[in-house]
Amino acid sequence: MDEALFKSGLSIIFRTFRNPKFNLRMEGSANLYVQGITLMPNEIELVVDKQGYMAFKEAFAQYLVEEKEDEEKQQYKMLFYISSCPIGIIFYKNEELTMFERARTGYWQGLQLPVLPLKSARILYERINNRDKVNIIDQFFKDHPY
Repeated sequence: MDEALFKSGLSIIFRTFRNPKFNLRMEGSANLYVQGITLMPNEIELVVDKQGYMAFKEAFAQYLVEEKEDEEKQQYKMLFYISSCPIGIIFYKNEELTMFERARTGYWQGLQLPVLPLKSARILYERINNRDKVNIIDQFFKDHPY
């Protein structure tokens, strides 16, 4: 996905849910990308609570391409294509993986976004045994000490 499509997808989501009444945060490569890790995401992934899952399903029903349960990852996921932008909405069955309490407001290209800070994202990736993402974050911290 190119950056223009990525920004367009984020804009549509956060225009639709300007002040959501549910928990919501960025996930995956999209979360890493808006925090400075140059790993262009294939899709915009967001983690939501059950209320958010239903809100997305209702708001974007005509764009829903796939909905599935992944027992291994302990999640439900919907995939939407909105204006050619793939958007994945995740509801974790295991509340420890939601990490909503660690989400913070981040800013990227004029957008205000609910990000999972990199240190917290690293903890999440350790919990779900995603060594590739742990290594990417570790390398970023090595290259950008602060």
